[in-house]
Amino acid sequence: MSLVRPLRCTVPAGVVVLAIFAAAAAGCGNFQDVSSVVDLRVLAISADPPEILVDPAMLGAAPFQTKLTALIADPAGGDRAINVDALACPRQIDAVTAATGKNGVVCKPFDPQSADPDASVAVTPLPPDSPAASRTSFGDAELDIPYTFPSDLLVRGYKLDPFAQLGFQMPITFQLTVSAGAEREIAIKRVIFTVPPPDHADQPANANPRITALSGYFTRDGQANAVDPLPFDLGNPAPLPVGSSLWLEPQGADTEAETYFTRVLTRDANPQVVVSEVKETLRYSFFATAGIFSPPSTNNVPPVLRSQPERIHLESNYRTPAVMPPDPQVTFWIVVRDERGGSSWIKGRFLLVPPRP
Repeated sequence: MSLVRPLRCTVPAGVVVLAIFAAAAAGCGNFQDVSSVVDLRVLAISADPPEILVDPAMLGAAPFQTKLTALIADPAGGDRAINVDALACPRQIDAVTAATGKNGVVCKPFDPQSADPDASVAVTPLPPDSPAASRTSFGDAELDIPYTFPSDLLVRGYKLDPFAQLGFQMPITFQLTVSAGAEREIAIKRVIFTVPPPDHADQPANANPRITALSGYFTRDGQANAVDPLPFDLGNPAPLPVGSSLWLEPQGADTEAETYFTRVLTRDANPQVVVSEVKETLRYSFFATAGIFSPPSTNNVPPVLRSQPERIHLESNYRTPAVMPPDPQVTFWIVVRDERGGSSWIKGRFLLVPPRP
């Protein structure tokens, strides 16, 4: 999943901060920790399915469908409506030109009269009172957006992407504009279209990785392994004293990480396309409405300094606020993503209590 998260600081309304230097020039101080969610925020977008296998000759013949689910945190929103507008386009994400503001990562505004091959397609937005937009008991909203890909969008994407014409993955980009009250967020999600590699036509499409369990523990030993880990009950708030910390370790997704065949370019002077077998990389992101996670993200890539590590550390340490916040109930989310457009999440709660005497 690819997500655009703008830098935030105290600047006049309507000013967009494009780089750290621009933020410094505007007089901004310390930034909010990336794992701490204090305002409207799109934490993740999941597609089901995340990858669609295609035959290039059939792109213009049959429609393809997917369902997007956006995880939107709005900890201070109460019962206010969350509005979503969505566009889909075949553009490639380019972080360098996005930072300069010359050719951003987002889809161009929809223009039915435009012949521009990069032009976007409007996605039917959800009405504010849609049942799918109802809030959960965790202070967030999960919005479902079913979508059928127009044939012309896929054909345009294929023509625009020279690597897709070589058989590599072709992304269709979704831009979601989410607003609630005066707050506004823009998030990007790519749905992957893939031509199966030669001799692997029966390879299944990517599935969303899923965290199936969560363990917690207060201490680690000298080798950074858990001491007395316990299953974490996501259904009930876990009491946690203010000023303390707790390790949380997501489980299940890594043991089920998929091995698949994909096209890669060789490092030759004249690169060649070859088929290689790889195991997918999983990345975990940690968020909470109060306190911070450290590190804010982990992954299942073996450490460079160890050829055969005893264990790859996926856990992150949650540290409560130093003082009791106005709301002692803290919501946290753990998002897992792979490199083929797959993602999912779990969520739970802490109940902050006075520190131990």
